[in-house]
Amino acid sequence: MAKIRDAFQSTVDSKEWAQFCQTKGLEPAAIIGTESDEICAKLESIYAWGLYDAGISTINPADYQIPRIEDFSFPANDRTAAAQAWPE
Repeated sequence: MAKIRDAFQSTVDSKEWAQFCQTKGLEPAAIIGTESDEICAKLESIYAWGLYDAGISTINPADYQIPRIEDFSFPANDRTAAAQAWPE
C-alpha cells in the first residue's frame, strides 16, 4: 500500500499530470488514506440512494448498510469500519 500511495503522490506531483489537469480545467490533488476512504463512502451513499430513489436501481442500499447522505457518518458501515488502516 505504501508503494501505491507513493506512486500516486509522485504522479500527482508530476509536471505531466499538472499539464493534463490544466487542459481539462482540473486542479491536481492527492487525496489519500482515510480522507479518500471517507469521500468514496459519501459518494457511494449519494450514487446508491440516488439511483434507487430514481427507480433506476432495484437494489436497496439499506440492505448493504449504505446510509442516506443525511444520515452519513464515517465509518459509514461495517465494511468501512473493518477496513485496514492506510500506512503512514
